[in-house]
Amino acid sequence: MAREKETYRSILDRLDERFPNRELISQKDFADFLGKSRFFIYNNFEDLKVVGGYPKTSIAKLLAR
Repeated sequence: MAREKETYRSILDRLDERFPNRELISQKDFADFLGKSRFFIYNNFEDLKVVGGYPKTSIAKLLAR
């Protein structure tokens, strides 16, 4: 069984603090969280997107690599 990366939980907690009561994050909010442009998010993270936005769990998993 795969284990969580050490930083996964801390990244997920930071996302929960910044975006409470939301499971999906908009492209603009995701860009603000990373300090990058929306164009950067579109080009590098489009495969994570589902209808309605980017799931916090997928973002945390990707950033914890």
